[in-house]
Amino acid sequence: MAFEPPKRPAESKQRLLLLLILDKLGRCSDMQLLQFLFDQDLMNYFDMMFTLNDLCDQGLTQRLERIGQTFYQLTEAGKETLNLFENRLPASQRELIKELSPQWRTRVQREQDFQSDYHQTKRGEYELHLRVMEQDMEMVHISLSLPSEEIARTMKENWPEHAESIYAGLFNRLGEKKA
Repeated sequence: MAFEPPKRPAESKQRLLLLLILDKLGRCSDMQLLQFLFDQDLMNYFDMMFTLNDLCDQGLTQRLERIGQTFYQLTEAGKETLNLFENRLPASQRELIKELSPQWRTRVQREQDFQSDYHQTKRGEYELHLRVMEQDMEMVHISLSLPSEEIARTMKENWPEHAESIYAGLFNRLGEKKA
């Protein structure tokens, strides 16, 4: 008799939960998913990653790499599976996700449209990258060299709120004809 590891008790519900979240929020990075799950106390990081990998292996979700980030999205097979089995999730979880999804969907899209990251260079300064994305195409990429992590973190956090006006300002100022 071959040894089989014990099944994780909530495995199928975790799969359905992630399928529902991806259906309601659209394409998400692993960190966006984790933030949503953590804020609602729905799943921990390890269960999320185990389940996402399993869903990808089964062809129910798709893993995409974009500018150093990993994104997940539902496949057609994932949508079909969700349609067949969504009612197996507790009604309270389904309602919570449906209630929160409009504001989170906007947040997720905004974070994907206005990306930012920073890292420390060999010289000890911090290099901040600010991007405006449109349909996975980089429209603007600004790199700044900054003296401290605190400044880099503040600018990174402020980028999504100010990116549109900075982007528009660049076009307006740079597109002006000289008199």
